[in-house]
Amino acid sequence: MRLRLLVGALAVVGAGVIATISLAIMDIYLVGHGFRSIREEVLACERFGIHLSAADLVLLGVVVMSAGIAAVASARFEAWRVRGRGPS
Repeated sequence: MRLRLLVGALAVVGAGVIATISLAIMDIYLVGHGFRSIREEVLACERFGIHLSAADLVLLGVVVMSAGIAAVASARFEAWRVRGRGPS
């Protein structure tokens, strides 16, 4: 169980770092060529104090998907290992 948690946490952090760097490079490129920044607010809810940009939404999606993929993959590996087919 601890290994699954560690694998999931590392997958989420790694995907988040890669997505953040990619989004920063994309934003620099777009702004440099005269396009609108992806860091401008696209979703806001004043009542709850939520202000999200396109980059925020992409990062949130990447992190949630990587957490789901890591959880499913580690659960399948654990089931495979318990049945006696994997490394001990």
